[in-house]
Amino acid sequence: MSRSGKGMFTFAEEARPKPAVLFRRGRVIDPESGFDQVADILVDEGVIRKLGKDLKASGEVEVVEVDNKIVAPGLIDLHVHISEPARNDRETIHSGCSSAVAGGITTIAVRSHTDLIIDNQAVVEYLIAKSKALSLCRLLPVGALTQGLRGEALAEMADLAKNGIVAASDDCYSVMNASLMRRALEYAGMYRLPVFSFCQDKSLAGDGVVNEGYISTLMGLSGIPDVAEEVMVVRDLILARMTACPIHLGPITTAGSVGLIKQTQEAGVRVTAETSPHYFILSDSDCREFDTFTKVSPPLRSEKDVSALRQGIIDGTIGVISSGHQPLTVVDKDTEFQSAANGISAMETLLPLSLTYLYHNNKLPLRELLARMTVNPAKILNLKSGRIQEKAPADLTVFDADEQFTINPRLFFSKGKNTPFAGRSVRGKVLLTMVAGRIVFRNGELMEM
Repeated sequence: MSRSGKGMFTFAEEARPKPAVLFRRGRVIDPESGFDQVADILVDEGVIRKLGKDLKASGEVEVVEVDNKIVAPGLIDLHVHISEPARNDRETIHSGCSSAVAGGITTIAVRSHTDLIIDNQAVVEYLIAKSKALSLCRLLPVGALTQGLRGEALAEMADLAKNGIVAASDDCYSVMNASLMRRALEYAGMYRLPVFSFCQDKSLAGDGVVNEGYISTLMGLSGIPDVAEEVMVVRDLILARMTACPIHLGPITTAGSVGLIKQTQEAGVRVTAETSPHYFILSDSDCREFDTFTKVSPPLRSEKDVSALRQGIIDGTIGVISSGHQPLTVVDKDTEFQSAANGISAMETLLPLSLTYLYHNNKLPLRELLARMTVNPAKILNLKSGRIQEKAPADLTVFDADEQFTINPRLFFSKGKNTPFAGRSVRGKVLLTMVAGRIVFRNGELMEM
């Protein structure tokens, strides 16, 4: 990684000896360079040493026969929640990192939320130290944008940046004060920290729990209109243009937002956007049975929005696909719809759902799909990972893009089993995950230290 600081770390810089590994005859895809061919990869001392045909290695080398399975950069997930140390009955650092590597994810950007507010040095150092000790995946803290996520005063971004945060965000809390958001962009820009903005006008969203429209009327529940998102998207796009500071918006859920972002990108403003599989697969119709596993924030939108999101991913307007991982307990979801907590346990389904509904069903080229989960998020965070190139960090995932299986949340490594995709047939199985030159997941099992 290019970032460094008092609290920052990279697995590749660790002193632990790692045996060399030679991946043979895999279909190697590097989304950045466009490299896509059957090749070998030699990994040694945490980095990619060689990429080519019929590679030889001297000394002690573990040979992994890939047999034409896909070898891709490890996925980078920009939207993950954990609850340790506040609540160990929800996702812990260990269960979250385990869930990540089981899903082919080698780097997770952990955001603040009700359980975990990353607005002080102690929290940042705790997250980094605990994840470093586990040596499963790279955990990158996303610092709070405002103190206590209250939207009243800026967090101490300078101190947080020095100790290891990689971005700033209030996540599921909108910064309603436009002047404060302007200053946040300018201040974060001084430290090369991207700002992640959650776009939802609180006054328009009110106490809504589903998308406003026919379905909300049918269910007899308060709705959140699509303009609640789009009003804030417009504001943030204008502020990004005014300050000349880049901004990352998400999760984007409406057709109107996609159009606004596309228009602004074409005007040369530095804006990126993300969405998650549940938004480009499910619609508000999936809430009709009052299944609390479909309750998320922002809410699932209409079929028209689902179609627009898929097109936005395909044409590059939405350059990042994240999981939006929010693992919860049975108690959190086993209640009335309006009272249930928002969230889906999503890291272990990120790749297979994306492969099934964008690559297999919509014919988005595999290289383009992988870019939205590897090199694109890496560029936003100024990381060296997300690529398969010589001297790059050896963060890799091996998967079978065609293997079909049924999603079974009981098999999740995550503590959260709250997924609306249980029982759904998908294509795309993660076989192996490597982080900094060490195999951490293989054939359904963790390879812990």
